[in-house]
Amino acid sequence: MPSRDYEWFMKADKSKYKEGEYVIIVDQRVVAHTKNRLKEVLDRVRKRYANKTPLVAKIPSKETLVL
Repeated sequence: MPSRDYEWFMKADKSKYKEGEYVIIVDQRVVAHTKNRLKEVLDRVRKRYANKTPLVAKIPSKETLVL
């Protein structure tokens, strides 16, 4: 069963993020995003939201085909 954060991400407006960028979602909102420093940013999010499980999602390219 998909998480609420995943379902929110699938419906969310992703236009303000760049292709290939990672977004980190907690409680149905983007709390951080990065293109190259995922581990560093994710470590900070885990410290700040210690009792939550963050969802990491990558902004797809326009050519990505989902089957």
